[in-house]
Amino acid sequence: MIDLEGSPNSYIVAAYHEHISIKIHCCVKLGEFYYVVNAKGHINDIDGMKAQYVVQDVKILLDPVSKDNNHANFSFILKNVLNKEKLITANIIGEAFINKTVNDAAGNLQSLLLQFPIKYTVRPIRSSKRYVLKENINHFFKVVLPNEIPKTRTGLVNLLRDPSEYITDNARIVNLSRGGACICLPEEMARPLLSFGTLYIVFFATANLGTQDNTYLFAAKRLGLGRANCPSGVPVRMEFASELDTAKFTWRDIHEKGSERLQAYLERFEREIPPDPQWDAG
Repeated sequence: MIDLEGSPNSYIVAAYHEHISIKIHCCVKLGEFYYVVNAKGHINDIDGMKAQYVVQDVKILLDPVSKDNNHANFSFILKNVLNKEKLITANIIGEAFINKTVNDAAGNLQSLLLQFPIKYTVRPIRSSKRYVLKENINHFFKVVLPNEIPKTRTGLVNLLRDPSEYITDNARIVNLSRGGACICLPEEMARPLLSFGTLYIVFFATANLGTQDNTYLFAAKRLGLGRANCPSGVPVRMEFASELDTAKFTWRDIHEKGSERLQAYLERFEREIPPDPQWDAG
């Protein structure tokens, strides 16, 4: 059992002793160039907040980039985490610092020496059902990478009309749940976002359901990159952190339970897909 009130190092120690698979998203040098990659592996040695991470699988995600920022977003799942006197299964998320990268003679990534942080995000895995959108219902999406969350109606309208490169109409939704989404975005909106927690504004509307209550606006926190095939972009996984109450123009915190309005819509009109606890962590 791991107590959330205990030392953050207990998460890493548990991952080490239980040989838990850890996902890493980072920028590393492979051969002569730096690449953004997703890696899977485990810890085989630990010393305080430092740990040797052995790489088992690597997927190159983007074209070569100019330099390495020495940061790695990580996530792994732990069972039997004590949270408010209740045992839960939790997704442990954070950003580590890469002290050293080890490659083999061919330039392939072998291991990373990671400095783990003092603070983590501990996110209980919930059973939000995921849905894919039916082709016979028209939907409209707009995704914006804002400088700040709009506080007024005028600010929101101006943001949605902004012709910036960090805004895209009709983004392709891979899947939706009451708590988040996986969305295919252009590379220019995904490439700069190596840090966990970047916020988007997601506007979602249904066009032909004959209802006035058919628009949804979310402030969404970036969790990482998804596994979906996006020929013209990058799959970005998001958690809905807050939902706009358009009548009062206030942002309501929904990160724990998700959007009840969106759930009601999805249950009526969309097609459920099998659950994926690792995706639904949020």
